Amino acid sequence: MNNQAWKEKDYLELVRETQVDIAPLVDRARLDWAFRDLVVQQLVSHQHINVYFHSYRIMQQLTAADSVGCFRYWDDFVGLLQHANSYHRNYGMDLLADLLPADLHKRFDAVFPDYYKQLQDEKISTRKYCIRYSERIIRHRPDLTNRIVGEMIASLRMNENNESHQNFLLAAFGELLVQSGLSPVTNPELHDFLQEVLDTKIPPKLRRELARLLV
Repeated sequence: MNNQAWKEKDYLELVRETQVDIAPLVDRARLDWAFRDLVVQQLVSHQHINVYFHSYRIMQQLTAADSVGCFRYWDDFVGLLQHANSYHRNYGMDLLADLLPADLHKRFDAVFPDYYKQLQDEKISTRKYCIRYSERIIRHRPDLTNRIVGEMIASLRMNENNESHQNFLLAAFGELLVQSGLSPVTNPELHDFLQEVLDTKIPPKLRRELARLLV
């Protein structure tokens, strides 16, 4: 058995467990490119939930710390947006958002439709993550801000959710606006949408949070 095969067998034995200390694995992946490639391979292709989840946790730390060094996996992470498993779609959104600082040629422009298609995902959690992870997208690509906000408004206006899910997503949207410092004063579409929402029946706490944005 060659060394790479041994590494894969050893890695899989570790990450099949439910509880895993990933710190030494992160350190190893940071220094060992072949091992990092192995982690990404297991993230995008393995069927066992513990294997792909712990692989994601490892890459989550690496992409946040080293977008340039992890940019080679751009296409792998883009592919996750089309994955049948919602967990993988969520992972793809998260990891791509971390790579934006290294996206010097604006490859994200071509990915934009698939990324924001997640706002219509069957899983409410995936829709929420798309909104939440957009804080990093806006931070690194402020030129896309109005387009992103427009996509979110369009998805929220469709309102195919039940009341609790709609309020859940509205709260996430409001949090994004605060975190990103986005003001409806400079965005008429956003101003009109918030006013529309405030004219409907929503929980008092959510009403107060959204109303503050219009002040």
